[in-house]
Amino acid sequence: MAQPALDQALSCDQNDRITSITTNAASGSIKHAWVGHLKQSQ
Repeated sequence: MAQPALDQALSCDQNDRITSITTNAASGSIKHAWVGHLKQSQ
């Protein structure tokens, strides 16, 4: 049984780090420092 509320899409950069997340309820972006550490999320 499909649960649309749980559907999500992830986008990655060239280094396979997640850079954005989108769901039916919200979306946000993630920024990384050049060394790969999480810098900021919204």
